[in-house]
Amino acid sequence: MASPLSTSTPQSMDASGPSGNESRRDCQLCGKVFKYPHLMSRHLRTCKLRKNRTCGRCGHTFPNPSQLGQHFCSGAGKGEQLGCKLCKSKFTFRALIRHFKRGGCVNEGYRRKEFRAICVPDENGIVDLAFHNKLGDIFMKNIDDELDALEFMAGICDTVQVRIREYLEKWKGLKVNFALEAIYIKPTSLDTHETKDACFNSKSIVVTSTTNIQNLLEDTFAQISVEMDEFTTSGSGWMLEHIDGMLVKLSKYSPLEGGAYIKLPKSIQLKSAVRNMFLPGDQCFKHAILSSLFHDKSYRSEVNNPDLCHTFNFESINFPTPLSDILKFEINNNVSVNVYALNDKFRVFPLQISKFHNNPVQHFDLLLLKSDNNFHYCLITSLSKLVRSQKTLHNHQHLICKRCFTMFKCDLVTKDGLNAEQRKARHTDWCMKNAPTRVEMPNRGAVSSFSKFLHQQRVPIVVYADFEALVKPCSPPDEATSPSTSASTSAWSRPIATHEMYAVGVLVVSTVPTFQPTPDVVVMTGRDVVTQFMKFLSDLMKMVDRLYSTVVPMIITPKQKRQNARATNCGICNKPFDRRTEMVVRHHCHLTGNYICAAHRSCNLGVKIQILSRYSSTI
Repeated sequence: MASPLSTSTPQSMDASGPSGNESRRDCQLCGKVFKYPHLMSRHLRTCKLRKNRTCGRCGHTFPNPSQLGQHFCSGAGKGEQLGCKLCKSKFTFRALIRHFKRGGCVNEGYRRKEFRAICVPDENGIVDLAFHNKLGDIFMKNIDDELDALEFMAGICDTVQVRIREYLEKWKGLKVNFALEAIYIKPTSLDTHETKDACFNSKSIVVTSTTNIQNLLEDTFAQISVEMDEFTTSGSGWMLEHIDGMLVKLSKYSPLEGGAYIKLPKSIQLKSAVRNMFLPGDQCFKHAILSSLFHDKSYRSEVNNPDLCHTFNFESINFPTPLSDILKFEINNNVSVNVYALNDKFRVFPLQISKFHNNPVQHFDLLLLKSDNNFHYCLITSLSKLVRSQKTLHNHQHLICKRCFTMFKCDLVTKDGLNAEQRKARHTDWCMKNAPTRVEMPNRGAVSSFSKFLHQQRVPIVVYADFEALVKPCSPPDEATSPSTSASTSAWSRPIATHEMYAVGVLVVSTVPTFQPTPDVVVMTGRDVVTQFMKFLSDLMKMVDRLYSTVVPMIITPKQKRQNARATNCGICNKPFDRRTEMVVRHHCHLTGNYICAAHRSCNLGVKIQILSRYSSTI
C-alpha cells in the first residue's frame, strides 16, 4: 500500500539549505504541499481524522469524532423532520429537543411532557435524576394506547414495583408520588373540539423497607381511577381521548436516626431520669435497649458479652437506626417502644408512640437527642421524673400518661374510690383512641381579643317571617309504582303527608327613622300565600336598594369635630391611636349620615354592613 507521503530525491543542495529544487512533500488526501517533514507529519495526523468527521448523509463536518457520533445517535443525519404540536414548526430530532428545553412557545410542564414522550424508548420507563441523585422521575409511557386507566396501571404495576424496590435499596427510604397524565377533549361544534391536558396526582407516600408496595400501588391506582371517573361524570363534558402515561416522582427520604454520642443537657441530666451510654460505634439504639437489663455501670462491663446480644432480636435493624425500623424491632420481639424528643427549651414531647400497648411483653421509653445533623438514643428510666417539672410544681409522686402527659397524683383517691392506677387505666382507654398530643401554652404576655367588629354592629333592616301550614294526608300510591311491581329500585319509600302553606306573618324592623315600610305585622293568607310573600319581598328589596343607593352626606357638628380631633382611642376596637402611622377617620352611618365616633381607617372599613351577606344569601 502506497503511503500518502511522497518524497522526491533532491538534485542539489548547498550549505545554505534547501534550494529551489528541494524535496517536496505532498499530502495525497488533500493535495497540500509542505516544505518541512515535521509540518507534513503534524498535518497528516489531523487530515486522516478529518476525513472521518464528515456525515455521509447530510455532508456536515464536525471538529472531533465524538460530535460526529452524537450526530449519528441523535438521528439528525437521517434528515427526518419532527413537528412541534403547538407552534407547528419542523425540527430535526436534536433541534426538537432543544426547542422543548429552551423554546418559549409552551409552558414548562408541557415541554417536559413532550420531552418525556419523545425520549422514552419502551415500557421500562426512563429515569431522570437531579439534586445529587436525591430526586428522580420515572415515566411509564402508554405504548399500547390503552384507554382503560385500570388496565394501563395494572400493566405497569410490576415494572413500577421493581423500580421502587431498586431505589429503595439504594436510598434506604423514599417518598413516592404518582401522576397519571392524560388528554381530554370536549366537542365545541360539529367539526371542532377543545383539548385539555389533565394530570391526576396522588399524595406523597413514605416507602420504607416495611412498606407493602403491592398494596400501596393498588390503593393509589384505585384512588386515581376514582378521580378520573369523577372528572368525567361531574357534568364537565370532557371525554378521555388518550392516556399519555404514568409519572412516578421519587425523592430520597432520610428519617430521624440515632448514631453518634450526644451529651445530655444539664437540666435533663440533673433529673437523673435518663441513662446516656457513652460507647463507641453507631449502635446507640441497641445499647439503649440492652442497658435496661442492667445498671449503668454493670452494663459497661457486660457490653462485649456475646450472649447479651441474643436477648432481643435485632435482625433487619439498620445502624444507625431510623424511626421506621423501630416498628420492625417491636414486631420481632413483641415489645413496645416510645420515642420522645426535646424542643428548644428542653421540654419533652412525644415523637413516636408505639401501636402495641395492649399486651406487650416489655416496654421501653427512649429519648432521641439532636445536635446539628447527629441523633442519639438514650434510655428513659423514669418518664414521670423527666416530665413532672414541666407539668406541676408539686413534689408528690405522680403517674403519667405516656401519650398526652396527663398526671395522676398517687396519694389521691377520688370520691368514687379510684386510686391513681385505676384513674390512669380509665384514662388510657379513651386516650388510645386519639393521636398523641402535647400541650403548647401561649407565650407570656400574649392576649386574645375579639376582632370581628362587624358582628357587633346592628343590621339596619331585618325581616322576620313565620309560615303556618296544614298537614294533609297523601293519596295511596299507584300499583304500577309499588315495590312489588318495580324491581329497578333496591329501596322504596312513599310520602304519607304534605305541608300546604295557608298563612304567613311578616314583620320588618328598621333602625332607620326615615324607612318604616310596615309599622305592624303583615299577615297574608290564601292558597297563593307563597306567591304573595315572594312579591312582598321583591317590592321590599327594591325599596331597600333605593335606600342604599341614596348618598347621604355626613352630619357632624363643630363639637363633634373637636371630639374627633382630640380622640385618643378608636371607638370600634378601643385601641389607642398612633396618628403618625395610622389614619384616623370619622365613623358615621351611611343611611342617616349621623356621626358616630373616631376610628381607625381599617376598623371603619371592616364594619361596613353589606346589603347581602353570605348567610342571608342562602335564605
